[in-house]
Amino acid sequence: VHISFVEIFINPFLSWSNEFIDKFIQESRDVIASLENDLIELEKDLANESYIHNIFRHLHTIKGGALLLGFENLGNFIHEIETIFAMVREGTKEIDDQVISLAFQAVDHIYKVFDDPELED
Repeated sequence: VHISFVEIFINPFLSWSNEFIDKFIQESRDVIASLENDLIELEKDLANESYIHNIFRHLHTIKGGALLLGFENLGNFIHEIETIFAMVREGTKEIDDQVISLAFQAVDHIYKVFDDPELED
């Protein structure tokens, strides 16, 4: 019986990778749902710093996981939205309907990426 290097060392890593990716997608969907709820609430009260902080944290969490797993396009995309909310937190950008709309569009895009079976980001 011949067992190759790939069978011993690479295949287990690939299955672990798939498990990590599945877990990342599952947990990120929960985070995105919370993000979406916070966006809805922020839309009602644009001055609520708690929602702004939560949204930033949600984006940061998903971005970190995406980059850790090698999904650079997704991580970089989320980083752009996260940067806007960082500016809002710092007071250098004002939250408005345009920012809220952009954030909802970003959420839709992230869902589409997760719905792609190949996770083409």
